[in-house]
Amino acid sequence: MRRASRIITLLPALATAVLTASVCALPPDAARAYPTAQRPLTACDFISPTTGWVAGERGVVLRTVNAGRLWHRQRSSGLHAERLRDVDFVDRSRGWAVGSGGLILMTRDAGASWLRRPADRAVDLRAVAATGPDCAVVVGWSGPAGAPVGEILRSADAGSTWVGVGAWPGARLYDVVFADRSHGWAVGSGPAVGPGAAGENAVVLATDDGGLTWTAAAGPEDLGIDPGRSSVLFAVEALDASRLWCAGRSGPAGAAYGLLAGSVDGGHSWRSVLSRRFTSFRGLAFGSRSRGWAIGRGAGAAVLATRDGGRRWQVRRLPRGAIAGAIDFVDGRRGWIVGDTRAHRGLVLRTVDAGRRWSRLR
Repeated sequence: MRRASRIITLLPALATAVLTASVCALPPDAARAYPTAQRPLTACDFISPTTGWVAGERGVVLRTVNAGRLWHRQRSSGLHAERLRDVDFVDRSRGWAVGSGGLILMTRDAGASWLRRPADRAVDLRAVAATGPDCAVVVGWSGPAGAPVGEILRSADAGSTWVGVGAWPGARLYDVVFADRSHGWAVGSGPAVGPGAAGENAVVLATDDGGLTWTAAAGPEDLGIDPGRSSVLFAVEALDASRLWCAGRSGPAGAAYGLLAGSVDGGHSWRSVLSRRFTSFRGLAFGSRSRGWAIGRGAGAAVLATRDGGRRWQVRRLPRGAIAGAIDFVDGRRGWIVGDTRAHRGLVLRTVDAGRRWSRLR
């Protein structure tokens, strides 16, 4: 996803453990690849201005160590059908990827090899947050389309075992983020409740013990939106343990507004922004406390940007035909967008001037 601030303090590298899991043998890291030759890309994570990973459909993972001038393919021959939805790296070597069908992958060698880490349950996983060298939290939902159950799973042993730490009937969880080893948030939607409620309602869950326990932290009324209108949150970004932003939509499909909601007190109170130009926001990235960006739907090839911590937002244009799927910034100027094109091919955009101009990487 994609997170601008990497503020979790890491322990010194641990000795490589003996792992009992199926290893996805990947092509050599020197294998050249081109993002535009891939299927649509759905996730990205950059740990520096030069080094990062993008992932997408058919199990594709690409890595660059020179700011996107060259890309190396890291795809297992056993991942033809799976769609990777999120990727998150702890450092230059250790990272996670999750996707459809409960797929969880982990690497200790920058993606030269990936280990399948089965969750032992059929969960449609949407996001992963690495909280330490061997710790991670994943979110998504299980169950049939008409009766979803939002789920959060946690591992503290490099994915060898996963423990369900929360289940919410009627909910779908789309994203998770941690500001440090203790404080984290997950967002999505839950069943509508109360007089006049319709469809689904936005929900924010919070933890202050590293993901062991989760509580409902905010709903539509807390976010400042009408609980009688359907709403959902698709993305969350934490600048620190106090400052965070969520992104989604307010209103039913066909009559929805893009929704941004920010908090400066750890999610106890919120200020929301509705955009009639966008029908929804699907991704967020803050490169600093003042500079942030939101990608969405309904406004064509465009992104929303702020230079004052979210008090004001402005529309910035993307290259023609770009369909943004995920965004990440490493500081207040340098960032990346991945996604789709009208030709249904992979898209990678890069900016070095805070999003004033975006260059399309071939």
